[in-house]
Amino acid sequence: MKGYAKLNRYGIMDLASRLWGVRADATGSEGALKSISRIITSELGQYFGPEILDTPDELMVSFIELLDQIVFEIEENTPSDGSIKEYIIDDLYLRLGKYLDALHDMELYKQNLGSGFLTREDTVIIRHFGMNEFMPELMAEYHERPVLKKSILRSLLAFSSEKLITFYYQIAKEDGCVEARILALLGLKLHGSKFRNWKHLRSGDVQFDSLIEYVSCFDAGQANENGLPEDIYTLMFAINFIEQMVVGLKNREFLHWTVEVLKTITFIGIPVQFQSDMYTSIANILTYCDADVIRDVLSDEAVLKSFIHLLEVLPPETFRRVTVSLAVLGSDFTEPVTKLISTGEVIPREGESNIMGYLLWGGEAVML
Repeated sequence: MKGYAKLNRYGIMDLASRLWGVRADATGSEGALKSISRIITSELGQYFGPEILDTPDELMVSFIELLDQIVFEIEENTPSDGSIKEYIIDDLYLRLGKYLDALHDMELYKQNLGSGFLTREDTVIIRHFGMNEFMPELMAEYHERPVLKKSILRSLLAFSSEKLITFYYQIAKEDGCVEARILALLGLKLHGSKFRNWKHLRSGDVQFDSLIEYVSCFDAGQANENGLPEDIYTLMFAINFIEQMVVGLKNREFLHWTVEVLKTITFIGIPVQFQSDMYTSIANILTYCDADVIRDVLSDEAVLKSFIHLLEVLPPETFRRVTVSLAVLGSDFTEPVTKLISTGEVIPREGESNIMGYLLWGGEAVML
């Protein structure tokens, strides 16, 4: 495969500033998106994703995935008459504007956010930049915008204000959304000794009360000392905890525990209603892990075998995200995996194997 160019943070900032100018000068939202799509395809190609990023983080990955969606809608999903549904244009234009403002002119972004419509993109931006001045707005929007509940909670997890304790407590006790309740429990756990009233969260639901017991005994400071999840609720809590903690973490024992937690997916299973969020979290964990720590942990052959098995059960779109970190590992990953397969110690999944596809795809990245 032909090598592809990787974008570092400066490259992304430069691209965002140029696209901001195009958007500002364009006449109408559709014209702006078409001009932007032409620029993107000329520089990044028609098919790209987070794998083009040098050092991916949540903000950059979300931005690149939105650009990819814009190119798809403009270049490939346009009806034969050349028209694009107005609601699609409006949605893409609004969401793109959030990222371009934040990356080009933060003061302008803050000004627009104060008088605008909160989107998922805002929750990512607020979390990434630690903009705690918007914490009250997020808390208020939680009840007004049910579709953003989980995104708002993930954004709030970046902050340690004690004002959040009561907020989390009410959600964990009363909210009807299981995922929201689990994220609220994580928020309470991250406040450490400032919250101890776990017994008051018991509801009489056997499975949820079992989760409360797991969370109350969970050691957030020494995660690798905790027991492994035994059902879907404890698995969801553990994965959300790992996702919250993994960025910048260089603890070998923690990552080893992470692999063990992820292995439990194969026998616990993920119900359909939770799959989208769970697979996104897994992709984030494996994408944002420190490459040197991953390399060190995977030098243990037993752990590598478990890791390969995990990769094989991931949906293709999730695995594509994970290739960002696999590419960084390079031959330190591909060579031992190839050896395990050639000796029969690892048998790739029949049919569409993620691992075999990746090994055959190969290719080296070219740094800009």
